Amino acid sequence: MARYKEDVYIGSQFLNSLGESATIVKIESARKVLIEWEGGNTSLTTVTQLRNQHFKNPMRPSVWGTGFIGTGEFNPTKNNEAYLAWQGIMQRCYDPKLHAKYPSYSNKSVSPSWHCFQHFVPWWEQETLNKPSSEGWAVDKDILRSNEYGPESALVVPKVVNLLFLTAKEKRGVLPIGVNIRPETGKYRARCQNGTGKPVALGEYTTIDEAFLAYKRFKEARIKEVANEYKDVISKRAFDALINYEVRIDD
Repeated sequence: MARYKEDVYIGSQFLNSLGESATIVKIESARKVLIEWEGGNTSLTTVTQLRNQHFKNPMRPSVWGTGFIGTGEFNPTKNNEAYLAWQGIMQRCYDPKLHAKYPSYSNKSVSPSWHCFQHFVPWWEQETLNKPSSEGWAVDKDILRSNEYGPESALVVPKVVNLLFLTAKEKRGVLPIGVNIRPETGKYRARCQNGTGKPVALGEYTTIDEAFLAYKRFKEARIKEVANEYKDVISKRAFDALINYEVRIDD
């Protein structure tokens, strides 16, 4: 203990590798040192991290320039599944390289309350209370037709459900969702993603409206089918949103 007290003591200040300053306010052991950052927030670190400048400010936006871990009981290691989900929505909204590839994400955002990881985890845990560990799930804002990921505008659903709501607006052109034209006949084809990654052919029609109606009927029936299949594991919010979902021609 005496070996580090010469330079590590209550009141001593250290700079991290980013030039941020913190002051020691409590020392429990060499592996548990409480520091206070400019602004008043505190975090735990170690003597070794202080000396090597490897301690991080949990309030500094470090995830795609916007998200920060914050101070509290949750961390990326112990709450890894929640962290990966949170990191994913932060990337979709704030990664310029991703926006260059998928422009539709460029006008999407994450609720300011969720910029802090500590605020996201309790919501995630509540939404995934009955989630089977063997299946991957995703945070979805499209079911509630929102441009923002937030506690009231997003849901957690199995990936098979999430795939049902892909719109591919960048690729499909001017025709309504689920409709394309067959050049050989000039007729309109209806096709629908059923959640498996493969489209289901729903026939050819002479008008756009007829083709879209075929798509709408199939899609809504499929969504209800999947909602009932997962009723016991998704949240009531998610189930109600799926059961009541209506496909629109401008989706």
